[in-house]
Amino acid sequence: MTRHHFKLQQTFAYFLTLGVLTFLSADLHSVDIQRMPWPISSEYSEEAPSLSWDGTIMVFASNRPEGRGAYDLYESRWQNGQWSTPQPLSSINTRFYEGYATLSPDGNLLYFSSNRHREDPRHKDLDIYVSVRNSSGLFTTPQKVNAWNSDAFDAKVTLSQNLKTAWFASSRKGGKGGSDIYVSVQEKAGWSRPVPVSGEINTEHDELNPLVTLGGEYLFFSSNRPGGKGGYDFYVSSRESESSSWRKPDPVSLPINDSKNQIFFYVASHPDLFYFAAGKADEEHVFHIDALPLSIHNTVYVHGKIVEDTTKRPLANQPVFFQNLNPSVHPSGFRFPNRIEFQTNSRGEYSAYLPVDNTWILSIDSPALDTVRKVLNLKGFDQKSVNLDFNLNPRKEDKSGLAMFDSEKAEINELLLAELDTRANELKYSKGIIYLFGYVDYVESRERANRGLGYKRAEAVRKHFIERGIAEERVRIAGQGIAGNAQSRFNPEKLSRARIVTIRLVDQES
Repeated sequence: MTRHHFKLQQTFAYFLTLGVLTFLSADLHSVDIQRMPWPISSEYSEEAPSLSWDGTIMVFASNRPEGRGAYDLYESRWQNGQWSTPQPLSSINTRFYEGYATLSPDGNLLYFSSNRHREDPRHKDLDIYVSVRNSSGLFTTPQKVNAWNSDAFDAKVTLSQNLKTAWFASSRKGGKGGSDIYVSVQEKAGWSRPVPVSGEINTEHDELNPLVTLGGEYLFFSSNRPGGKGGYDFYVSSRESESSSWRKPDPVSLPINDSKNQIFFYVASHPDLFYFAAGKADEEHVFHIDALPLSIHNTVYVHGKIVEDTTKRPLANQPVFFQNLNPSVHPSGFRFPNRIEFQTNSRGEYSAYLPVDNTWILSIDSPALDTVRKVLNLKGFDQKSVNLDFNLNPRKEDKSGLAMFDSEKAEINELLLAELDTRANELKYSKGIIYLFGYVDYVESRERANRGLGYKRAEAVRKHFIERGIAEERVRIAGQGIAGNAQSRFNPEKLSRARIVTIRLVDQES
């Protein structure tokens, strides 16, 4: 059977990183480039390597003869120090074209592009599909992602780590020319209409195969714009924050771009190996290079499962928040977000990639179940992953879910910080005056040294709200008082609930 391998303008690029990438001034041309050994490499073409976060699962496309169509997808596992014989993904491959795969970091989602919706396997109209790995480890029947597809070429998805923003390449009408990079955001009603990315990314030439690092700071893509070394080259852009436009891109400063087409670039979550595919159409091969000339700002993979303890029922679609207690600025100028929200999947599983050298608070709030506050100190953390499972019990009526001040202290502790940041985000977009009233417990009120402690606690909350962007003139201190009576001195839980600052929002001054 005649094999048809088509590409829009011949080649595409792919880069995936699970960390923060910084290019150093080392002698990049001294790196050792080696072709991947058998069984990944063969006498046929291999392209688009995509790996799980831990580097143990690889998915790639190949035109080797045991496939069903032009190009098919294969999966290999790292076992006993070597890659296993690649197995075709039988639930995905058809007589049509399957390629441009993106494996989610946990290995359970697979995005790819195919022309199976067309009658002719040679048709260049690719659409984006997604498949979910089931409990048996097999990928289920792929589903079209209708919100992203058009009647033109749509391929190579990259997702933000909370899975709420997607970037991909498309040659649809409305772009600047050729193929452009588009972005779509998940809203309550579903995925938004894709629009071209902001900044100096798209041109009248081809921009293909975007890859946004999980931290959100870098965008990698391939382009045949003028100024490169020939054919398609890798480019990289950065931005100041998640809401900022992308800066003018520069060619990737690795010894890969040359007069030939260099395609499908990948970097693992740790600085061991980089992978890329290169070669003429239908003759690509996967290579790896020593990553010593590059520095990766490590991330930690935090994951787990949340279940209701009595019934062992997984909590699906449960919000999980990560609050950054000491937000940092990456050398690229990117400001990492202070707060990240995730949701569990249908199996109650969650996952996040958090920069090291920061301290985070994991928060889980379920209406009828326990409230969770877990401090994650990742300063100097040298492990690649952390597993945190939670079994939530029904919430007792008399159990307080609020974080309080420490005894005889007016400083905001780590647990209270998470509560206040949540409240600050809500109040920031409200209208009216915010009145604060600080309290001390009964035991604290007996000590002369604690006079004014309630006022100091209210002042600490006021200062924190102002730092979080609430206008200074909106936040006022109403006074201080004592919470609890003499009997409360025998109950530590009641004492802790008394060390609070109450917050009252008044629409207008009376």
